[in-house]
Amino acid sequence: MLVPMSQSIFEAFKAEAIAEHARDSRPSTGLSAEEALEHATADFGRLAPLGIATPGHYFFCIHEEQETGAEVGYLWIAVFEQDRLKLGYIYELMVQPQFRRRGYAAAALRDAEALARELGLSALRLHTFGHNLAALALYRKIGFEPINVVMQKSLEARR
Repeated sequence: MLVPMSQSIFEAFKAEAIAEHARDSRPSTGLSAEEALEHATADFGRLAPLGIATPGHYFFCIHEEQETGAEVGYLWIAVFEQDRLKLGYIYELMVQPQFRRRGYAAAALRDAEALARELGLSALRLHTFGHNLAALALYRKIGFEPINVVMQKSLEARR
């Protein structure tokens, strides 16, 4: 279940999202931990310059529907236009480690799809790093398909 994020939760989400993006980007970028953190911080600021009040951006907490209704993660969706299409972009889908592999991410994606339909969006898009095999499997299972693929072959000397 998606619940709109409060300002106080947004601040914690922002810090966690920046740290996670910095950590996840390192295998693909070759950046140091410090450089990756700088890039992730700058990207977040560029994408959501007004924080939770950035127009066209939707920030949610993901809650359990059964049991305690506990907060289990976060979802960030932005609306944009490209080639006369109104699209949604999932910038962050984060489930806390202790709640992973229980269907919360899939449920949040289904809720995001329902929201996208309500907003009249043509499609939802997202990015994940190629080394994140669990996320790739989930997105394919939910019905996401690749629309472009960037590949790399390392040319570093083998040791």
